[in-house]
Amino acid sequence: MKDMFRMDSWKDISDYLNRSIKTCRTWEKKFGLPIHRIDPESIRSKVFAYTFEIDDWLKKRS
Repeated sequence: MKDMFRMDSWKDISDYLNRSIKTCRTWEKKFGLPIHRIDPESIRSKVFAYTFEIDDWLKKRS
């Protein structure tokens, strides 16, 4: 079973990826980094991501 660890901020996500927040936001827009929003209609909505989804996304891109 995959780890279901959830990251609850851009800072947590960027720390996990060892990249800047700006880079992570760019990856979300241009390359489909799997980020979830509490309110999908708002760009300022709180974000969260699951480590297993990001790990899968990275494997597919490598």
